[in-house]
Amino acid sequence: MHNDFGRVSRSTSSAKRTLITYKFQATLADLDEEAISRRIAHLRPDAPFRLVAPRTVEESMDLMGSFNMHVVVTFEDGVEWLVRISKYGKGDGPVDLLWNNLESEALTYNLLYDHGIPVPTVHDWGVGEFSKTKSKSSYQ
Repeated sequence: MHNDFGRVSRSTSSAKRTLITYKFQATLADLDEEAISRRIAHLRPDAPFRLVAPRTVEESMDLMGSFNMHVVVTFEDGVEWLVRISKYGKGDGPVDLLWNNLESEALTYNLLYDHGIPVPTVHDWGVGEFSKTKSKSSYQ
């Protein structure tokens, strides 16, 4: 079986399906949507938006990878952002190491973009800000 990027399929074992569901539910339970909304409003003031977090594993299938889940942000002007959030248990490690990893990813995206390679624009990154428990879950 190839990498299933966290997807739940018929070929996924019952134990793996249970683990994927548990990690999704734990990530969603810890997600602080109000904090995400405040940060987005800070980054794009006066730009009304709608935040859509998946509520079930099935809803999240196109928005969840092996290490991250995504929350869709749609602005009234048609711009869309994805907030990439580390899944439960994937943000473990020293905060400075997580921060350096995120910074490296953001700088890599910016470098690729500067050289004409179509990649997402990184507007922000951090550790723990969108976690109700202030866990070390990272976001981008």
